[in-house]
Amino acid sequence: MKTHWIYIFIGWCLFMFGMFYFAYWMDYNGWWVAFSSGEKFTTIFSIGGSIGFFILAYKSYKKQNESVIFDDLDALKSVSNDEDKDESKQVKPEDVCSIKLNQIRKGDNTTEIGSKGVINLYNDNFTIDVKKLNGKIIEYKYDDVISHTQKAGIMTMEPNWMWFYTSDERSYVLQFDKITDKTSFVDKCKKLSDKKQTTKVSSADELKKYKELLDSNVITEDEFEKKKKQLLGL
Repeated sequence: MKTHWIYIFIGWCLFMFGMFYFAYWMDYNGWWVAFSSGEKFTTIFSIGGSIGFFILAYKSYKKQNESVIFDDLDALKSVSNDEDKDESKQVKPEDVCSIKLNQIRKGDNTTEIGSKGVINLYNDNFTIDVKKLNGKIIEYKYDDVISHTQKAGIMTMEPNWMWFYTSDERSYVLQFDKITDKTSFVDKCKKLSDKKQTTKVSSADELKKYKELLDSNVITEDEFEKKKKQLLGL
């Protein structure tokens, strides 16, 4: 039997005992102030203890979910100590985007992360680095991202949010600080999949898309100019 079910069973027994005990002495005494100190203590201890066990059950269930999600996560890598390495030999990301990693999911299991950090965009892979991963990073190739959505149930997420799915049957809910950063990430994933289909997205098409975002006041003039220079290689 899983630990959280044991906690729930104990908590439920304590709660029912406390409620029946309270009801019995209420019927006998008529009101709470007539309870003896021992009767009050037993009632409060039973009901309070049940709440404590319910909290333990929740924490146990949450920890169990995290173990399911993280234990076989090949994409979770230890960060090597680069302090003694030659900086000139270190691979620098093409872009660094500020994000908040909200959730990691696998099947019916969800781990709430809620931690800020960055997503580093390299040539053919990316890494997610947030404080709550305790010195580890999540690393995937762009090919590993198989789909994404803006829907959470019947709700449409904000434009800077993204829920993407990976080939290892996990999904990630991210919140980008800038919509342009999200667009850059989506484009990189899309371009790699487009290469397989020998379909290229031209710089003109990219500029047109960013111009539409600018005209819709979704991005600023400075963000548009930054992307324009990047696409044109200026």
